[in-house]
Amino acid sequence: MKTLKITVEGGFHNADEMTVYAKVRTARDGSSYACLSPYQAHKVEAHFCGISDCQCGGASRGTWASPAGWVQDTMERWVQR
Repeated sequence: MKTLKITVEGGFHNADEMTVYAKVRTARDGSSYACLSPYQAHKVEAHFCGISDCQCGGASRGTWASPAGWVQDTMERWVQR
């Protein structure tokens, strides 16, 4: 199974770089997309801010880097362009 390497860093608490690998899938129309699993999304959020009542925005304020040809659609989904 193909994976997409995604790197994220920074954010409000200036977190260190973290790399996750999202599974690449094919939609019914033949286009490719990649999604983080719920577990991966939780791990990214915990990496950026593990404080339960913090209002920093967590991973959404981080800098997300994805390979050329891929565009971030939502915080947990990328589409191939």
